[in-house]
Amino acid sequence: MKNSKILVVGGGPSSVDFTLRVEDYDYIFSCNHFFKSEKYKDVNLDVLFIGNEVDTFSSSFLEYCKKSSTYLAVEDLEWRPTHRRNLFNNFPEKAFLCSSRYQSKLTGAASKMCILALELGATKLDFIGIDGVPPNFNEKELIPHGFQNKKLFRRTKKSSYSKVIEHYKHFEAYIKDVYPDCDINNLGKFCKYNYAYEGN
Repeated sequence: MKNSKILVVGGGPSSVDFTLRVEDYDYIFSCNHFFKSEKYKDVNLDVLFIGNEVDTFSSSFLEYCKKSSTYLAVEDLEWRPTHRRNLFNNFPEKAFLCSSRYQSKLTGAASKMCILALELGATKLDFIGIDGVPPNFNEKELIPHGFQNKKLFRRTKKSSYSKVIEHYKHFEAYIKDVYPDCDINNLGKFCKYNYAYEGN
């Protein structure tokens, strides 16, 4: 994927109002429950990252994997060996193990996909749906989600608005520092949930 233009679509709220033009990119990556989205479910991804929250036995997941040519980047799923076996038994030509040394606990799976895209040689990386939370964030309240309508933000982790936003800003600073020759763009700045929101 050297010298390519890659889009990473995360499940943050900004992906809801994003208009995807497949022809604008060489490759498109996403993660977890992408296949549940009415908006995106018919997009034939190049790589789908599968983390611990995905039910790999569900009919909707299996249907997406069977009809698409998408490669399945399988996180080690340490506590779910039956899911790992299920993926490699059903999709031996498409599934591969994928674990990143970058393990932020707040920026989500899509941030790992950004780093994978950069490591694979992208010279232009756009990302959408890697957002954060609004200033009035309450960790016990559901917030909009691009693939699953609404969900709790990182439900197993204690967090605050300032802590979350700091993590997202560090993520962007990190990738721009480590990959200075790549054109990196956060396309979600129009969304009030985005860590770099440019609205009022």
